[in-house]
Amino acid sequence: ENGDNALVHSLFSNFTLFKTSTGTI
Repeated sequence: ENGDNALVHSLFSNFTLFKTSTGTI
């Protein structure tokens, strides 16, 4: 369960970083 939560957080962080780098909201 804890590892799954970490995976979701990692994916969300990568998604946010991608959005920021592309300049899209």
